[in-house]
Amino acid sequence: MSRDVHSENGKNRREELRSKVEMPDQLEETELLVGGTRAYRRNALMMVFAGLFMIIATVLLLIFTDHFFFVLPFVGLYVAGLGVKKLTESTSPEVEEVEETTKEPNDEKKMIIARLNCRILPLDRARLFRIPLDNLLMEQGYGEVDGSGSQLSAQYEVAYCCLDIVVNQINDEIIQFIKTRLEDLGSPKGSLLMVNYLELPFGRNEGLALYLKDHDLPSKPQDYEANHLFREIQQLVNGVGSIYGCWNGREESALYLYGPSFEAMKERLANYVQTLPLSQKARLEQIA
Repeated sequence: MSRDVHSENGKNRREELRSKVEMPDQLEETELLVGGTRAYRRNALMMVFAGLFMIIATVLLLIFTDHFFFVLPFVGLYVAGLGVKKLTESTSPEVEEVEETTKEPNDEKKMIIARLNCRILPLDRARLFRIPLDNLLMEQGYGEVDGSGSQLSAQYEVAYCCLDIVVNQINDEIIQFIKTRLEDLGSPKGSLLMVNYLELPFGRNEGLALYLKDHDLPSKPQDYEANHLFREIQQLVNGVGSIYGCWNGREESALYLYGPSFEAMKERLANYVQTLPLSQKARLEQIA
């Protein structure tokens, strides 16, 4: 009982003291101004001493070496004069122009990087992932896709690509939203969502690359012209995969296909690859 009474008295005492405290309308940044002024004056004094040193050095050189450096004393006078002028000023102009701005932590944008295990060129990256995800994020008011890029291999083939996602805040809801939407858009397995030094795996599709040697194609390539090849392969994998993009290297070219199952796409293409000229030079490779 006694403890409760003392606790109540202490609480009333604190409330009474708080009511007596008068808070000013604006807090003066005295510490900032004093620090800035001291630094400003210190620099001015250094300029004065530097100017005087030049003048004294000129006199000593004239006495001991009989050489007179005509320009040095005038430079010293000029530097010392600037220092004296700065010392006469009350405060530094830089400090007077300082405006304190406060920003709430929630106002700062947060960055999430989506590293897609997908070998696609910039136009395909924008068509398949960047533009659709940007629209989805803005519809929900979560943020936007601020940029994108690709990492190239030693053969200048795309190894993976990234999306720079700027969000209003980072929480489980937004992270799950981004992962789910990217998977719905067809992101491959092995993709990573990089959030605050954490790497969160995601992705559903598997990937297949069809490599062809450029210099092994026939001299009359009308039957193997790129658009014709593209249409034939897309028809073969229809229902089990889709062509995301292509790549043209110095010695070979590639078509990149992604779908739920690598084996299903490979089975559809195995016989077709055997019909290509010099088919022993073509290869199918799993890339996701």
